[in-house]
Amino acid sequence: MPGYRIEVIESYEMISASLRNELSQLKKEIGYDIGTLFDNGASLWVARLDDKVAHIAWTQTGDKVGRYFFPLTSDYIMISHCCTLPAYRGSHIYPVTLTKLVSALGRRGNKRFFVACSDCNLASIRGIERAGFRLIGRGKVKRCNRLIWYQKVRAGFPKYHASDIC
Repeated sequence: MPGYRIEVIESYEMISASLRNELSQLKKEIGYDIGTLFDNGASLWVARLDDKVAHIAWTQTGDKVGRYFFPLTSDYIMISHCCTLPAYRGSHIYPVTLTKLVSALGRRGNKRFFVACSDCNLASIRGIERAGFRLIGRGKVKRCNRLIWYQKVRAGFPKYHASDIC
């Protein structure tokens, strides 16, 4: 994909002023507080197309996620809070980003990856499957003891063997 690059940001302090400005303008699309995710040990992956933010995704090791429909440990990576910006939807940047971040983390030694999205988010489900993940389960997301949505959990990366991504 010409003009495509991806960067990982490990802490709020590492965000450049220009990216901070871009993310604040995208607050409506993103819909969550990035500071809280950093505080919980998450890393931000920013995919740019022609130097503009096109997609963001977050990763956390399982020990920082805790119980997520099933127990996760430090050798698991949870991919979550993914968002493709409206101007880039339909361009397949989501599966490309998933593939790239899994490959980068695979080179660091990680081998187990999970990504979750709500059952009603068909576009995300297609992107997740296009990236090679497969459905492994379904969980309930509750807030204030009220069912908010069902969430499908996918694991992967079945297209590749661990030796291919390390």
